[in-house]
Amino acid sequence: MEFVRENPRNIEEYADILVDEYKGEVINIYKKSIMLRASSSVAIVKGIETKDSGY
Repeated sequence: MEFVRENPRNIEEYADILVDEYKGEVINIYKKSIMLRASSSVAIVKGIETKDSGY
């Protein structure tokens, strides 16, 4: 669990093993992982828009 707490992007690999004992925490880590991925996607899109728009 400690590894997943520090590396929330890896939750999908370990959720099945951890969910019975840490259900609430697994759900929260999934949420954190989703937010991290969304944030990265927004940054990538903004970078593309900036390059394409000439700013």
